[in-house]
Amino acid sequence: MPAPERDLKVRQLLVDILELNVSPEEVSLAESLFSPLLRVDSLTAVQILIRLESAFAIEIDEADLVEVGFESVQNLVDIVSRCVRK
Repeated sequence: MPAPERDLKVRQLLVDILELNVSPEEVSLAESLFSPLLRVDSLTAVQILIRLESAFAIEIDEADLVEVGFESVQNLVDIVSRCVRK
């Protein structure tokens, strides 16, 4: 999957899980997962990771999270990209 499609799919997944009233294109890659827009908490973080694994047919392990981080939308895209290449 080309990078722009992957970016959009990750942002669409966030819009769906968080039930946001914005389009995926309005969610910036630089947006913090803990910002007032996204408001990710620990339970939602687990849901996001499970949905990413399912949507992209990948397995995300702790090393991926530690190395890439779990702070922004871009971090999620980077985690997916890293796991797809495994």
